[in-house]
Amino acid sequence: MGIKVLPPDTAMKIAAGEVIERPASVVKELIENSIDAGAKNIRVEIKNGGLAYLRISDDGCGIPYNEVPLAFERHATSKINEAEDLYNLHTLGFRGEALPSIGAVSQLTMLTRPRDGEALEGEAGSEIAVEGGKQVYHRPAGAPAGTVITVRNLFFNLPARQKWARSGTSEAAQILTILNNYALAYPEIKFSMVSEGRLLLQTTGNGELRDAVTRIYGPEAGKAMLDVDSQPPQVDEDGVILEHPAREGVRVMGLTAEPGYNKPNRNFITFFVNRRWVISRTLSYAVQEAYHSLLQTGRYPVCVLQIEVDPAEVDANVHPAKTEVRFLHERQIFMAVQKAVRAALVAGAESPLWEAANPLDFVSPAARMVNNIYAPVEETSFDPAPLPVPPVERESQRSWQVASDGGDLLDEVAVQVPVMKPPTPAPVEESAPVKPQAPSGPLKPRLPLLRVLGQMANTYLVTEGPDGMYLIDQHAAHERVLYERFQARLAGRDLDSQLLLEPLLLDLPANQRLWLQDSEKRAELASLGFRIEPGDDNSYWLKAIPATLLGRDVKLSLAEILDEAEGVRDGGCHPTTAEAFEGMQVEAPRSWRDKLAASLACHSAVRAGQILTNEEMRQLITQLERTSHPNACAHGRPTLMHLSQGQLERGFGRK
Repeated sequence: MGIKVLPPDTAMKIAAGEVIERPASVVKELIENSIDAGAKNIRVEIKNGGLAYLRISDDGCGIPYNEVPLAFERHATSKINEAEDLYNLHTLGFRGEALPSIGAVSQLTMLTRPRDGEALEGEAGSEIAVEGGKQVYHRPAGAPAGTVITVRNLFFNLPARQKWARSGTSEAAQILTILNNYALAYPEIKFSMVSEGRLLLQTTGNGELRDAVTRIYGPEAGKAMLDVDSQPPQVDEDGVILEHPAREGVRVMGLTAEPGYNKPNRNFITFFVNRRWVISRTLSYAVQEAYHSLLQTGRYPVCVLQIEVDPAEVDANVHPAKTEVRFLHERQIFMAVQKAVRAALVAGAESPLWEAANPLDFVSPAARMVNNIYAPVEETSFDPAPLPVPPVERESQRSWQVASDGGDLLDEVAVQVPVMKPPTPAPVEESAPVKPQAPSGPLKPRLPLLRVLGQMANTYLVTEGPDGMYLIDQHAAHERVLYERFQARLAGRDLDSQLLLEPLLLDLPANQRLWLQDSEKRAELASLGFRIEPGDDNSYWLKAIPATLLGRDVKLSLAEILDEAEGVRDGGCHPTTAEAFEGMQVEAPRSWRDKLAASLACHSAVRAGQILTNEEMRQLITQLERTSHPNACAHGRPTLMHLSQGQLERGFGRK
């Protein structure tokens, strides 16, 4: 086959495949155009996650009638004139690829009119239709000032891309993430999003970043934020702000949360370089270094940072999506971010910051309460025969701790092993235990017989086996036990739930409200014991919870369980990926329900830093021995570490 120039429509589809990966890509490109056009109001409406219908309206400068067809030509743009302009970018777009790429893979119409005073005398609005990269018509039309772009049947001429598109809910969540980021970058613009006729997001557009954070992350996040500014304005003796001094070098400003407000993932660390949303491991690591010694392992800060740097020192033309940048002086940027965030933490600290050596310094108050004296324990027998799944125990067989002051506070001890038999706080409907099935094939190797020696750092169980010493992570081990217990019970019926005396009003972020609109996902949550019902004004009521979460922070647990099931968080233990399970003969949780069960097990399990009695340690090990995969928790993290007798002898010079 000889070399030849591809036809224009083929070249257009190839270019569109690089720029437009999914509906969120369309929204990103069009929102950037709206921002560059000086819009103060941007509205996004979608159906079926944007695959069937997507409309973006703005009140920007609009496009003159005679320039509208030119806007759909490849590399036609009003934002740069020559190559040197790439090193002095002051706009989000600059390639001239967005509109022709979107028009090549959809049925697109655009209605636009320049603002009053910017249009030619007597110039009206115009409407253009493009289908599969070909212009259908262009005609005068009445229109408000600004631009309205409607995209229908995205990827209608790319069946393979359309087939592998995600569900409408997942695509809508991606679009919402895009809007959230740009609402944080431009708090002076009013953003709104409507999905299937329901309002998901609406910011005030008043220019206050803290208000935008409150709208997107919730009021608790807004209250926890600390101001960041590496070059604050000068003030006089009366506190009046003087004129800002001349800015030199790098300026870092925005908001960062106090250490007490944190998340189990890095997804709430957001950066903007010259108001462009970017993803950068370097910047993320700089923020984490600023929080060094202030957060528990596995917890991450929440921040929204704007980094101003000379455009000539930033290369934004690295990735088709323009979400990656390269810095000329990366080390300087790293140090500026780290120092600015650390300075904000020191200035906003209610008490001096310290290096925490005790793991209990970072556990919740409820978890610390378990350091009190436990109630007497009663021996409960186990079936010694190895089983593929542990036998199901009734919910009444639980450990409870009574407040030492004689009050009515009940706190469930996290190790839910059948060694105590006090009454539950409210009646729980019970069913006959599910009978374990006989193994269909040869059993995988179990743990050896272990003898408990003690507990180290209130986190690891020290045991002796036939070939050396075994250290067991109590949280990971109990998570594995609960995960398999939940899976066994879900195979036969739903998990037991506890009705709340007073329903809890859930103030959820927009992405989680979007997930709860899916009736199938609400049914999956109900099977795990969460009873959630929609209320008014995009609110939801929590009326029942899994019995295993009694005594926990239910709102926080539910929010993190939802995030993990949607892949927004990494499971609190470590990433839920197939790679984490290699070499362990463990299958990673695949379905949404499996991920929910794994996250529920993680939140219900005994915490690191919690003191256990010798009897509780023995019972936990016994239950771990009966699981099908005792070597890893539900998220793939190891449950135990083996130090053989030979290793010990070599270490002490006996061999």
